[in-house]
Amino acid sequence: MTADEMKRLGNRVVSHEAILNGKISGTFSIEKRQQRVSVDELSDVQLYQMLEKYVMNESQLVEYGYPRPDPQKRGSALLPKPRANYIKNNYDTRVRTCCRCQKTYNVDDMDMPTRKEDCIYHSGRIWTERYNKSVERKYSCCKNDISSGGCSSNGYHIADGCDRPDYCDKYVRTLPIKPAPQSGYYGIFGLDCEMCYTTHGLELTRVTVVNVKQVTVYETFVKPLNPILDYNSKFSGIKESDLRRVTTTLSDVQLKLQTLFNDKTILIGHSLESDLKALKLIHNTVVDTAQVFPHKRGLPFKRALRTLTAEFLKKIIQDDVDGHDSKEDATAALKLMLWRVQEDLKKFKR
Repeated sequence: MTADEMKRLGNRVVSHEAILNGKISGTFSIEKRQQRVSVDELSDVQLYQMLEKYVMNESQLVEYGYPRPDPQKRGSALLPKPRANYIKNNYDTRVRTCCRCQKTYNVDDMDMPTRKEDCIYHSGRIWTERYNKSVERKYSCCKNDISSGGCSSNGYHIADGCDRPDYCDKYVRTLPIKPAPQSGYYGIFGLDCEMCYTTHGLELTRVTVVNVKQVTVYETFVKPLNPILDYNSKFSGIKESDLRRVTTTLSDVQLKLQTLFNDKTILIGHSLESDLKALKLIHNTVVDTAQVFPHKRGLPFKRALRTLTAEFLKKIIQDDVDGHDSKEDATAALKLMLWRVQEDLKKFKR
């Protein structure tokens, strides 16, 4: 940790009292100077300052695919172009290409598939594996080679909606807080969302926000605007029964988050660009554990949250057969950054 960074922590982190009360008092023995500072002793302001160096800059936000404000159109976002091999749909017709199995299918004027047909696909990605001095390409979901048939199925074909004409619309932004807090503390939260596939692509179905104490401060199921074709339960953990009586909409969630967050609130998550797209929320102050703990091969490769928590926190997550849990994932990302700050503090002894 540099001298400038320590200065931002309130002169020097010299004692338990100084950390908790923001004061420097008395003199200290050599023995006390050798004691390490714990992240648990930091005030909210000090933790915020320690995390600031991990906040992504504008070029990183663009590089990682975060929604950015469109200067030409109010309420719209600029999003990265689809990958080179992405099959675009023509929404002037009623023919779609399934984003999972690449088969074409027909839809009605509400984008509902005109007939139910099993979609057989691989839920994982293609990855390379070295075996007997050769390189093999396999699916991560079933470990079978790329010539194998699908290992998962769904009753409908789906389109992810990334190429829809209205995909970038109805975005909101986090706003400045007025007056600015004298302490310099703007809030720190962990965030994670779950999505399901609807007739218009991926839509938000659950959001969880936890504070620095890992206490849930906001959590709700969300009713999508369009009919659900796949609950994506393997990944989302969402079941039909979870949404049966839900009336909360995306706009309700946006309003709530605009009161909970301001534009300088530090949001922590893993591949948080996906969550902000689902929320249709533009936010600049982001700490992304996929960027803090990068894959050795660089983008587009990313280390899985499950892998990071196992390596650095010695904890297994996402082990439930019923799918992911947004609170578990939000908390895991937050804990990873607390671990990272604790490692930074090891460089400084009081």
